[in-house]
Amino acid sequence: MDTHSLWKDIISYVEKLAEYGEVIAGSKKDYEIAKTIRDDLRDQGLNARLIPLQVMEWIPGRGIIDIGGKEIDLTIQPYVQNAYVEAPLVYIDTNNVDKSCATIEDSIIITDLPPDVDDINTAQLHLSECGALGVIFIDRMECRRRIVCTGIWSPLKGVGKPPSIPVLQVPKSKGKEILRYWGSKTYLVVEGCKTGESTGYIVEAEIPSRYEDSECILITSHHDHWLSGIADNLVGVSMTMSISKLLITRSQTPKHCVKIVIFTAEESGAPNYSSWYWIYGSRKYAEENYSYIGAVINFDTIARGDRVTISATPDLAHLMSIKAANLGIEVNTEFDQPIFDSFSFTMHGISAATLNTFHEFLSSGIYHSSLDTIDILNRDTVIKAVALCISTVEQLALSNDIYGVLNPKKWSEYVLENLHKVNAPLELIDSLYRVHRYLEIAKESEDIKALMHSLISELIKPIMWNGYRHLGNREEILIAPWIIASMKNMWYEVVFEGLVEPPANIDPKKYAALKSQIVAKRINEFIERSLLKSSRK
Repeated sequence: MDTHSLWKDIISYVEKLAEYGEVIAGSKKDYEIAKTIRDDLRDQGLNARLIPLQVMEWIPGRGIIDIGGKEIDLTIQPYVQNAYVEAPLVYIDTNNVDKSCATIEDSIIITDLPPDVDDINTAQLHLSECGALGVIFIDRMECRRRIVCTGIWSPLKGVGKPPSIPVLQVPKSKGKEILRYWGSKTYLVVEGCKTGESTGYIVEAEIPSRYEDSECILITSHHDHWLSGIADNLVGVSMTMSISKLLITRSQTPKHCVKIVIFTAEESGAPNYSSWYWIYGSRKYAEENYSYIGAVINFDTIARGDRVTISATPDLAHLMSIKAANLGIEVNTEFDQPIFDSFSFTMHGISAATLNTFHEFLSSGIYHSSLDTIDILNRDTVIKAVALCISTVEQLALSNDIYGVLNPKKWSEYVLENLHKVNAPLELIDSLYRVHRYLEIAKESEDIKALMHSLISELIKPIMWNGYRHLGNREEILIAPWIIASMKNMWYEVVFEGLVEPPANIDPKKYAALKSQIVAKRINEFIERSLLKSSRK
């Protein structure tokens, strides 16, 4: 398929899926779009199925504000509940939402959209704590937008709670109209919202391989999306479908199976209002299937920007960078990010990557808005991402040994490089050299994945500096963050764990030394157990 035909094929399928409109995890449209994708994969000649997943469905209703006897429609933010609020309308600067408690109690707040739109959740939590009865965010663009809001500061597994106040958004021009009534008493209504248990659907199809018991390479994306959702993530689904067609036509039968997996519940859907609401579908899939998965290449937010970003584990980032250079494709690389479905597999020690243009997409202001339409897609970037995926998947699928291609030592090299940068204690560095030497002799994929999982658990941490109460913060992936914290004299929260380090009552440098000793000991013990296990085989 030439690039013109490929682009036409991708856009045609995006347009087909876009007819479903907004697709929320667990909704009727979740089933309908998943069934369509499954049937289209069957039409390609693949054995495709739907995998049901218990999720929490949030159904949006109608949000309105009355100003001078005129009702203006507002966009309700997930997981807001039904409410009726009557109170004065008060404007505050977004930058002061955590400093304005004295002026906002018992008021409906109207404020500007934060620079990072995901901070809508942080801002509403501050306003709720200060006694606000509701909040309306004025967008900087003429659009609708949705950002999930919760009742808990940190993203954690388990039972959470919905936001305690109604949170809504309004386009720029309507916001200016509402602002004219600043100081007036008004009422705010949210009605028709429903939340409950439901079923979402993951689509899975397999391209047959020469060996039935081989590990699989996954090509993935997600079909649920807020509002129009073209770049996030219908184009990712369409690219996955086009790649499937191209791989089927290849003359050589792969030695390792290739699976097409399209997730639900990427944007929302974790049960019980869990504040770690995202990438739930892929997390559940990874938990149940990680033992047979060799590598994962995911697509998400491929939109603007001339360069594809490879957010990946070090081994896959290295391989794909070489592939990109051979294809004449300029790329950016970074460690896999906790916002992507690929991270669900990275947490299990599986080589995983997401091809994306997320940073450009976020800065454009289009993220999670009704402006996420077909005309924002960059044709060349989409085609480059497809070519990069196919080249990588083919080498992995046709190889005798996936790990021989991936070179797991890139993990230990990456960690060692970062430990040297922060002058980590010698015992911690020595433990990583033991890891490096072990990877030179490790043969079994389960042993390699177990070691990578150990490194993720012990050393490679997603963290939030100074916790989640500050606007403008985003998660970072760091190696041994407790050492960096001791150098900066700062604290952080470990994402998804709620653990704060260093503890307030311990000297940061002493804590860094002690924690490094403990981690080094655990890594050494893991290597000893692995060597003993290998000797018994």
